[in-house]
Order: sequence, then structure tokens, then C-alpha cells
Amino acid sequence: MSYVSCEQNLVNSNESENLKLYSIENKFNQAIRDVKNTKLNLSDEEKLKLYGLYKQSLFGDNNTELPWFFYYNSRNKWLAWKREKGKHKIEAKNDYYNFVEELKRKINTKTKFII
Repeated sequence: MSYVSCEQNLVNSNESENLKLYSIENKFNQAIRDVKNTKLNLSDEEKLKLYGLYKQSLFGDNNTELPWFFYYNSRNKWLAWKREKGKHKIEAKNDYYNFVEELKRKINTKTKFII
């Protein structure tokens, strides 16, 4: 294998990786829009899971201090984010997208049976 073909393979793999990252980024952004623009009746657990994945996607691991017990909502959000500890930002974005898609399927299934 020549130097040129090795270099070309490296360029092709980098392009492929960039397209994959671009695709995940687009899916993540679409999932955010879907959550904002759709009337999803989510349980508190589902909202907290979305929150945790969202924060992990943008900021990585939660290194902030646990809020006091009296700050119930802040504490639950902190714990939801902490549950995602160790996930790479890209993995968290992909998980966020997949979870939103799962929620949309669940809601579509419910609405089909209501009619």
C-alpha cells in the first residue's frame, strides 16, 4: 500500500466520522425542537431523564455540588444529570434522540387507540 492510498484512507475515514457526528448533532437538535414544539404529556421521570441527557450532552459529567435537601426540584435535576455520568457527549446526544423517538412512538400508539 502506498503512502498516498494510506493517506486517502485516513481522509475517507475522517470524512465518514465527521458525517456521523454531523448526523448525530442534527438528530439531537431535531429532538430538542420536537420536545419544545410538541405537546408531550411526560411523567416527571421522563422529564428528568431528558434533563439529565441534555445536560450530559452539553456539559459532560456533573461536577457541581448536590443541592440542599430543601431544594427538591434542583436536587432531582442534579441527580438525573449525575445518573448519566461517564457518558460521552456524543453518546448522550444519541441517547437523547433515541429517547425522544421512543416517547413519540409511545404517544402515537396511545392516540391511535383513543379514536
